[in-house]
Amino acid sequence: MIAHHDNTTEAQRQSIQTAIDATKSAAERNRLGQFATPNALAVDIARYVGTLIGTRKRGIRFADPSIGSGSFFSAALAVYGPKRLESAVGVELDSAFADAARNLWADAGLEVVRGDFTRVVANGSCPPAPNLILANPPYVRHHHMDREDKERLQRLAFKMTGVEVNGLAGLYVYFLLLATAWMENDGYAAWLIPSEFMDVNYGAALKHFLTDRMTLIRAHRFDPDDVQFGDALVSSVILVFKKARPPPGHEPEFTFGGTLEAPHASDRVSLERLRAAHKWTVFPSH
Repeated sequence: MIAHHDNTTEAQRQSIQTAIDATKSAAERNRLGQFATPNALAVDIARYVGTLIGTRKRGIRFADPSIGSGSFFSAALAVYGPKRLESAVGVELDSAFADAARNLWADAGLEVVRGDFTRVVANGSCPPAPNLILANPPYVRHHHMDREDKERLQRLAFKMTGVEVNGLAGLYVYFLLLATAWMENDGYAAWLIPSEFMDVNYGAALKHFLTDRMTLIRAHRFDPDDVQFGDALVSSVILVFKKARPPPGHEPEFTFGGTLEAPHASDRVSLERLRAAHKWTVFPSH
């Protein structure tokens, strides 16, 4: 059972996050792909997913494969309340962040696994499958990944999901695929990732995965002029989906600009149009 926690812990988390970030140069953080999710955005995402889960589902088993200092766990605790969180686990490679998350949230019920999620999930040492994943994976570009590791990830992704990932794909693509394979069927996930995959050839495999194997519920793309992370030179998209094949006639919602709650443009797009579209940033048409 997850214990109650108050807002002072979130304030403390933000302070620790800032302190750890300050120990690394902008270039180093860019190479590592470390860009923390702002608390207000994490809360918005948790709240939106909560509307999909509804109030009937009490036993939420939360997971974040790149927990950082615990922004998404903090949001889940605030939005769903400790009584609905049956369990919570976070995986983190960076020892400073893993220690921080453990010190901040262990007594609130968060289990922190120190390690590389892609290796943890491969060796069968992952905790029981979650039914809710909220994640902001590392924004590591392919040229910062060595050849051997990239080939390992390609083999692992194919083994666990049957998806052949293009060598130009960033680390976040592997995180999304592997974590979804780990997640329980009919579970919900929300991912904050770079929007570049929506338009490029190496994003095709992920787009097919989202339209054919998952029930894509929402894709909210932020205005490129409104970068979500002050030091990340990328525009972002929130993908929300259910781990289940899409029902007949399903139409995901594509939104753009503004906030998740109040986007500037919105449209429903049929799966047939999505599958035929080379670029997804044309949706919604605005």
